[in-house]
Amino acid sequence: MAEIKEVFQITTPAGVKRDGTQLDGDNYVDAQWCRFIRREGRPKKMGGYQEVNSLLPGPSRAILVWTRGDFNSIVSGSQFGINQANIDKNGGAGPSYDRTPVGWSTFDGAWTLDSMYDDAVGSQGTIIVAHRTNNIGSIDDPSPTPVYYGLANDTSIFTAIPGLSVSGGIVCISPYLVYYGSDGLVGWSDINQPQTLTGGDSGSDRITGAKVVKGLPLRSASGPAALLWSLDSVIRMDYVGGAAIFKFSTVTAQSSILSQNSVIEYDGDYFWIGIDRFMAYSGGKVIEVPNELSKNYFFDNLNFSQRQKVWATKIPRFGEIIWFFPFGDSVECNKAVVFNMNLKTWYDFDLSRTAGYYSQVFNRPVWASTNSSDLMRLTISAPTGTISAGDTLRGNTTDELGFVQFVESATSFLVRPLPVSEAWGTVFSVGETVTNLSQVGGGMVDSVVPLGSAYIHEKGLNAITMNEETAIESWFETSDFGYPTGGSQPNGIKGLNRWARLARIEPDFIMEGDMTVEVIGREFAQSPDITSEPFTFDSTTGKIDLREQRRQIRLRFTSNTLNGNYEMGRTILHIEPGDTRS
Repeated sequence: MAEIKEVFQITTPAGVKRDGTQLDGDNYVDAQWCRFIRREGRPKKMGGYQEVNSLLPGPSRAILVWTRGDFNSIVSGSQFGINQANIDKNGGAGPSYDRTPVGWSTFDGAWTLDSMYDDAVGSQGTIIVAHRTNNIGSIDDPSPTPVYYGLANDTSIFTAIPGLSVSGGIVCISPYLVYYGSDGLVGWSDINQPQTLTGGDSGSDRITGAKVVKGLPLRSASGPAALLWSLDSVIRMDYVGGAAIFKFSTVTAQSSILSQNSVIEYDGDYFWIGIDRFMAYSGGKVIEVPNELSKNYFFDNLNFSQRQKVWATKIPRFGEIIWFFPFGDSVECNKAVVFNMNLKTWYDFDLSRTAGYYSQVFNRPVWASTNSSDLMRLTISAPTGTISAGDTLRGNTTDELGFVQFVESATSFLVRPLPVSEAWGTVFSVGETVTNLSQVGGGMVDSVVPLGSAYIHEKGLNAITMNEETAIESWFETSDFGYPTGGSQPNGIKGLNRWARLARIEPDFIMEGDMTVEVIGREFAQSPDITSEPFTFDSTTGKIDLREQRRQIRLRFTSNTLNGNYEMGRTILHIEPGDTRS
């Protein structure tokens, strides 16, 4: 009678474990551009993205998407002002508008953008309200800055609300505009009159001794309400009418908040990052959100000096709450950590994005980042000679070089730094002269504005920029398995001191394009990894025969083809004792 051999399924639980040793865990040990879905927690490639505007001054610190009819306005706030890029209902690019207020001062701050109806005579309609804090580097900066507004269905410049400057920000809990700031200040406008701050229903109060840095609308049976975050407390704001209009009740006076834009609402619960843990407001109380997979990884690698740049978004279709943060010594957000609400697990991915807005009326997330071509807008005065596309400019003080990508006018040019490896940002200095090295021409630098891009995410499978379409590499790597840790069922209490031979893999994938699988392993937990050659398979591959043996084994599955996609099912492994003992 033929020998009957056991086969095993890949049983790695959803999520990526970053904390602790690699061997001491059941979850996947690495992944990039991979999420986990369904109750089984199967790996699935994330969706693609498309660049829809590459001329947003940046980096953007806040995005709001406002929709009417067949067009969507992407409103962006940055140190260079307020800008708007229109796209159609399919994400097709439209015109861009500079809506920066008169007399704008250039400095980097954290932004809040919101919308509400304004019933004031002369501006009846929905308005967008915007506020920029004084200092992106300090969440407790007390300096007040103006609050601006502009009609949503318009392209004219924003205007300051007379008499309203705060250090914290704003939130619209219709029909009231609420503003907040240092020393516990909270104030509100008259009903449906966001520009009216005296008389009527308007008022203010001091609700705590610390700066209030964030507010979001809250569902309440009594009427308009908000949840407010100060530097050390969480406070409810509820409408009561009468002379008081609002009452305030402290949920907790022992809380913390990492950045004002780290707060996100998800189906009536509120999630944010504290100074040293992940937190939520749920069921009327503040709780910690457990993260045993990557809490230390996040806080140990966060560039804390750039904490105010951390921002939150969500992709409800997949149950994901996402926090972008500056990793290591990066000064901009270049990595994201994900909490999956459905599976109660954590994972992460690498991507540079500085602000964004979740899908709502427009059906896809819109995120912003640096420009895919590292473009800057250079404006000059006293131009001489000629400057044409393709020319090279040199700063006579900085000695920096810039390549002219596009000529907007005789005094305005889109320029990228040379060499291309130069950091994104300002290359030339205001006040210096530039000389055209390609032909006679030049001028004095009036301004240099780095340009960012807006991207539609979860669209297609590839990375589409204005210039090209490329594959997005996506992979996941299982936990260790082998006889010392209990066989293919990871981390058993009892095992055998035997190497394991992986003889066959039966892939079970919904997939497009080729994928590869690599066998990775080592003899001991702290031994160097040995990686096999990649074994390629596609949707017609029934089995992959191989003769790889390790004492501890992991499998790494990778998709890196144009239009590549995958979702893993019940992949089966044929494992048998190897030839050696350790």
